[in-house]
Amino acid sequence: MIRQLGDAKLLKDYYHNLAKVGEFFRHRSSHPTTEEFDKEKVSLILNSLIILLRDLF
Repeated sequence: MIRQLGDAKLLKDYYHNLAKVGEFFRHRSSHPTTEEFDKEKVSLILNSLIILLRDLF
């Protein structure tokens, strides 16, 4: 979805960066890793998604 929004030029610089935060952590969480997602990382992901959803949709 992020790629489709970017291709459609619907994500401006600020929103594109927020979307990349979510994409980065989605990728990290879906593949086996020893990285732990602490409260700060989870908060960053959720806040980025909240802002995107609030402003874009």
